[in-house]
Amino acid sequence: MSDHRHDTDRSTTVVVGACPNGCQSFEMESDGPEETADAFVERVKATFPECSDCEADMGFVRKDEPSEVLE
Repeated sequence: MSDHRHDTDRSTTVVVGACPNGCQSFEMESDGPEETADAFVERVKATFPECSDCEADMGFVRKDEPSEVLE
């Protein structure tokens, strides 16, 4: 069996981060192979661990949506 990846093996991952005190929030999106979604989420968490205004720990929500390509 080959290592060929199908377009349906891709997903869109959205990470929403927010300060529990409401100081700031953001949404980041990545589109790619499912294997890279975990690395993307960890990178976002490491880059924005706390609120830049009040220094509270940021909260995160992750949503994965499979991509489908019809030909």
